This record gives sequence, structure tokens and C-alpha cells, in this order.
Amino acid sequence: MDKILRTITSDGSLMASAIDSSQIVYTAQKIHGLTKTSCAALGRLLTGASLMGNMLKTDGASLTLKVNGGGPLGNLVAISDSHGNVRGYVDFPEVELPLKPNGKIDVGGGVGNLIDRVLNGVVVDYINVLFMRFAVFNFADICVCVGVALWVLVIFLEEVQEQKES
Repeated sequence: MDKILRTITSDGSLMASAIDSSQIVYTAQKIHGLTKTSCAALGRLLTGASLMGNMLKTDGASLTLKVNGGGPLGNLVAISDSHGNVRGYVDFPEVELPLKPNGKIDVGGGVGNLIDRVLNGVVVDYINVLFMRFAVFNFADICVCVGVALWVLVIFLEEVQEQKES
């Protein structure tokens, strides 16, 4: 059974959540007959939707996430309620892409990056900053981290505004 753990500081200034969504992903894989690539992509979207839905403050509210990156998987959709219950689908669950050169599943190539796939035969989503010899950055991960940080900031600012008004 999947679990979402939530914690908040005593003054309400910081909140954290963690999820074990392995059963959600396994169930989606069985229902939709997902390949490794489509399972990894849809599983990540279902996990994110479940976490975000669980943070909704109104009982009975729902959240819909849709990803259309122009890749061979087509649209990915996840819908969550305010309890973190989630469902979703991928347009083309049978799509399977070869592993990336580093041995990882090519989720980025399945969801988007069609130009890289056609021109280069593989999706390259790493940025090697030439002036820094110690780090290679995954651009998609940076975008996700920045997006989550901005989302958390908005939630924090809304809470501060609500406290000021009361």
C-alpha cells in the first residue's frame, strides 16, 4: 500500500512531503500494459499528481496534470483528488525506447525532445558547463527543481498573506 508522509514545523513556516508510490506505478503498468519507458514517464507524473493532490485544502477538490512534449508517448494525463488518489493514462503505452548511453531509461526522449531523437538518434539532456570541470547538469532535473522551489515559495507566500489578513 502506498503512503504519503507529511510534516510541518510547529510555526507552520515549512512543510515537507514524501511518497512511496510503487503500488500506484505497478497498478498503472498492469492496467495499461506499459513498457519500461511509458511506465517510468507515467509513474513519475502519477507520483507528482498524487503528492500535489494530497496538498489540496478543499475536500472533494481535484487536480489534473497534462504533459504533451511532442514525443512518441503522446499525451500523459494524471488526475488526483484531495486525498492523493490518482489515475492517469498515456496515449501510446507501447512505446519503448533504447536505453540512454549511461544505461538509464530515456523518459525525456519518450515525452519530448523529438528533434534530438530524429537528428541525433538519442536525446541528450545533460549540460556540461565548460568552465566548471566537476559538474554535468541534467537540464530537466534543474527545471523540475526550480519549478518545485517556485511552487513551494508561492504556497509559503500565500500562507504569510493569510496570516497577515487574519
